[in-house]
Amino acid sequence: MVTLPRLAVVYTELKEQWSGRSHATKPEPHRMVVNMNSVVGIRANAVSSEKQEIVFSILKSAFPIFVMLESVALIGTVDLEIAGRISSAAQAAVGLGDQLLYLTSTAASGLSVATCAVAARYFGSGNHKRMSATIKSSIIVATICGITAMIVGWLAADSFVRLLSDDAAVISNGAQYIRLCAIGSLPYVLSIVISSIFRAIGRTVESLYPSITTAAFAIGFSYLLFEVGPWKGSLEALCVAWDLAAYLGLGISFILLKKRLNCFVDIVATREGQTRFDKVRERKNSVRLVKLLFLIGIAVVLADSATLATDFLVYKLLSMLEGATNLQAAWTIFLKVEETFAIMPISALSLAFAATVGQMIGQGKEKQARDCLRFLMVSTSILSAMVGAILVSAPHLMAMFTHADSQVCTNATEMVSLIPVFFPLLAVRLLAFSYMEGAGQTATPMKLSLAGNAVKLILGAVLMNVLSLGSAGLVFSILCARTLTAVYSVLALKSTARNSKASDRAI
Repeated sequence: MVTLPRLAVVYTELKEQWSGRSHATKPEPHRMVVNMNSVVGIRANAVSSEKQEIVFSILKSAFPIFVMLESVALIGTVDLEIAGRISSAAQAAVGLGDQLLYLTSTAASGLSVATCAVAARYFGSGNHKRMSATIKSSIIVATICGITAMIVGWLAADSFVRLLSDDAAVISNGAQYIRLCAIGSLPYVLSIVISSIFRAIGRTVESLYPSITTAAFAIGFSYLLFEVGPWKGSLEALCVAWDLAAYLGLGISFILLKKRLNCFVDIVATREGQTRFDKVRERKNSVRLVKLLFLIGIAVVLADSATLATDFLVYKLLSMLEGATNLQAAWTIFLKVEETFAIMPISALSLAFAATVGQMIGQGKEKQARDCLRFLMVSTSILSAMVGAILVSAPHLMAMFTHADSQVCTNATEMVSLIPVFFPLLAVRLLAFSYMEGAGQTATPMKLSLAGNAVKLILGAVLMNVLSLGSAGLVFSILCARTLTAVYSVLALKSTARNSKASDRAI
């Protein structure tokens, strides 16, 4: 660590040497080398200290996001556990329903990434007026997306489930599950976008309270309504619990947003005393912001939609195999295990890092951001591999999800056999994508995600259905797709530095 006494000693020596106060000659070369090495050491220690502070800040910001995402994942885990008490068909229905509902979160995630990237850049550069306008535009777009998701989810539920399953019980349970859960789409989308606003300004703790409240009430209501009341013993209890908790969490989010940020007050205040020309210019800027949010967010939406579409089609491929319902239930468990123990914690770190990247690029510190990226990639890969190894060695992990059928447990255990490898590959990809997204470069992650999912789907179809390898073929196809995506995402980081300057001009 650099200390004031050490700085004073070096400064005094250099001053004496060059001022000629001690001697009227130049300093001896060997003394100059020693002193310059001291200066270099101080500078290196200062850079290292700054890197540690940045990483600590990212981890500090990631923890509330981790708690927030894990609370959402915990809701899904509880739904899966309760559905396992009913039947394997109910578990498959929950898995199918969650995939369609994830489309809602995909649209919200795209908008939240765009909001965080743009707002964080304005926040880092000190342009709070533009930041407030970005927040307002994002909330308006999020409201439109949420209402659209409610309508589509309600109307398309039955057709969607019939497309991916031929089991009558799965169709009946899945369609009803989607219709009722779609009611909570509006508050869910708005909550995700509001959380990204808090991340953009470094106030991630503010998003923690509504998430914990939503999770606590959703889980509590799920167990309560499943045991007593008109929805006793049915999946409808889980849907009603989610809808009530989602609207409660949204109310808390808006209260915190208004209390802590006062962004809407600032925007309204700036309109007082404006001329007609100023109002026209403000409207044009608002349209420009919406277009910018769309261009950044659409790539994220397409990338996430490709992943969801691939998971949808995996359900369809599994439906063509013998024991389709058990395989679909096992695939649901695999997705939930990966979501809970890998996707959510790594995504929390990635979201916090993306916000930090946006702020640092706004301050002209792109090199420091890249140094942090390398450190986070290595450390997260090691930790995630350890977590995967622990999960594989846990003999009762699958049993907690499968009350109905032991064959589901066997299939799920086979599917999670390579998660010690899957998790590190996922960590590399998500962190690389978060750097690009924080820099406003979302096109490359979209292309890589589309390519990786295409490989997984095509190779999985050949191995599972043509060569009859079953779930083993699915596991191998996931391994190949994730390896290719992780490698190319690291290679693509080289072009991000060149493109970030163009992004600065656009924002």
